[in-house]
Amino acid sequence: MIDRFDPDGLWQDGEWATPVESLHSRELAAYFYNKAEGRKEVAVNDRYAQGTRDHHGDYFCSEYNSTQSYTHPWEENQSISKSFAYNYEDNDESLGPPSTLIHKFITIVSKNGNLVIIGGPDASGVYPENLVRRFKALGAWLKVNGEAIYATRVLPPYQEGDVCYTRSKDGKFAYAICKHWPGNSLTLKEVRADDDSKITMVGVAAPLAWRQNKQGLTIAIQDQLQDALLWASLTIRHTAE
Repeated sequence: MIDRFDPDGLWQDGEWATPVESLHSRELAAYFYNKAEGRKEVAVNDRYAQGTRDHHGDYFCSEYNSTQSYTHPWEENQSISKSFAYNYEDNDESLGPPSTLIHKFITIVSKNGNLVIIGGPDASGVYPENLVRRFKALGAWLKVNGEAIYATRVLPPYQEGDVCYTRSKDGKFAYAICKHWPGNSLTLKEVRADDDSKITMVGVAAPLAWRQNKQGLTIAIQDQLQDALLWASLTIRHTAE
């Protein structure tokens, strides 16, 4: 596989009961790295063998919130349903609303993680509509709010109630992603804005009025934004001039 397809990543699995001597995963990883050396960057996960998870690899592989790290790259792996494949019993009740997937995604990114979300096709190769609808909802959310997600970095205090924080790679922007629409104002108690800061809502050009006092940073949400976005989350962009 490595010789024929020259992959960028090697995702090892099945480590929970087998020693590394049986899996030969170290030798496999070494071969993979050596084939790529000098040509491109590649990555291997941490599932080398029994007892190696969270100790080896370019990134840790969490499964249903088994691990997380603010300092080492990691990814969360879980199914959108109860199964890691197609499940004919899946329905809107078992899958939960699309917002559940979106909120899970926001939380993981704010904790320095990536989300690998799994949803399988049926026997004919078709993805069920109830899965597709949730994937499309996440895509629609990212179309508006993606700048607070893609290529971002963690930002302490990471989370505050319904709010998750990220920052741009260059440090110019800080983002507060509120999972539920806050109404006419949003108060952030764990962060502080500089006097010359500009605060905007992602997707809206006009700046938002704000004030900083002992109660925290309070951001006003104009009346004209309320009717259209009552259903939505809210992403605030803070710019230090």
